[in-house]
Amino acid sequence: MTALQVEAAYGLGAGFTFLSGASEEELLVTLHMNGGLQARVENVLSAEFRRAKALVEGMRPELENISAALLRDRRLSAETVEDLISRQPRLKLRDGSGSETTAL
Repeated sequence: MTALQVEAAYGLGAGFTFLSGASEEELLVTLHMNGGLQARVENVLSAEFRRAKALVEGMRPELENISAALLRDRRLSAETVEDLISRQPRLKLRDGSGSETTAL
């Protein structure tokens, strides 16, 4: 719904045009009736899916280590996850402001 809201109700998509109210029912009717809107929403979702997939693929070894530990232990503490992350040279830890940190 968020991609549809951005495109149709908030004027933050490809254009500034307000096409629909923000309720789910209004948005779905507008989506059904407007082929151009459908295409724009599909493009947004496709682009974000590709972006998310690239992020996951780029960190695959690190994520596999974390998932293996989770499967083995069935539960991971924050400290364990922090330790697993700190062992991975390709992951950069960030504090709340977005600045890189060397330790958690």
